[in-house]
Amino acid sequence: CTLSLSLSLSSCNSPSVVLERENKEPYVKNPKTHDSLPNFSIFYLFLSLIPSDETLAMATTELRPVDPTIWKACAGTSVQIPTVDSRVYYFPQGHAEQSSSPPLLSPLVSSQPFILCRILAVRFLANTETDEVFAKIRLVPIDRSRDLHVLQPSGTKPNCVGDEDDDDEEVVSFAKILTPSDANNGGGFSVPRFCADSIFPPLNYAAEPPVQTLSIRDVHGMVWEFRHIYRGTPRRHLLTTGWSKFVNHKKLIAGDSVVFMRNRRTGELFVGVRRAVRSNADCGGRGD
Repeated sequence: CTLSLSLSLSSCNSPSVVLERENKEPYVKNPKTHDSLPNFSIFYLFLSLIPSDETLAMATTELRPVDPTIWKACAGTSVQIPTVDSRVYYFPQGHAEQSSSPPLLSPLVSSQPFILCRILAVRFLANTETDEVFAKIRLVPIDRSRDLHVLQPSGTKPNCVGDEDDDDEEVVSFAKILTPSDANNGGGFSVPRFCADSIFPPLNYAAEPPVQTLSIRDVHGMVWEFRHIYRGTPRRHLLTTGWSKFVNHKKLIAGDSVVFMRNRRTGELFVGVRRAVRSNADCGGRGD
């Protein structure tokens, strides 16, 4: 059978995994040990936390794909996604231990400590409610008696999305944790100087005041317009008009992060969101 897996960067600020069969039965993998694994050089998905019901629903919904370079910038440099044809392990027992509801596992599946799989496809997506990014990965179990010859040689580093230097060069990004002032729906956003200089287009400092209108696209393709101004005593960069609307629509709070990105080649601007760490009681969702 074919499996689908979704990795979500949840509001609990840690990756989570959803596995599904073709009949949409959910599977989640959370291994605690790999002492008994064969000595293959394979990318292991050692991830924790059960995704929210919302993310589970997203995994089965047709969503707008996110550009991989933008997805990577939103996810952060610590996140790596295995590429197509990589080998991964699914741990049914770990899933059964960590699942919020008893998983429907056949005896053939649940009796195995792990299942070697090959990645057939990877899709980079974003939650339509929270903007949090996740990846949907399609797996197929491998018959090791027939497929050992195609496994990566021992000592070979598996290919992962996130390893490529070209991606790092194509998109420059800056993330800021929102202060209470930033998250005030009646206020503005204080832009760090580095972000203003490296992400936003140059201001005309000869003007009084230096000001520009920015058109920035979110992970769903929606364009937001912000007024970027350099003013105050001492002078500082601010996003004013348009910021409150963005805060309200995205339901941002202090502690959440915004990620501003610029494509070096095209100059196009993007914005993403990373949600603040929630308590264990809130890990099932945002509880808005």
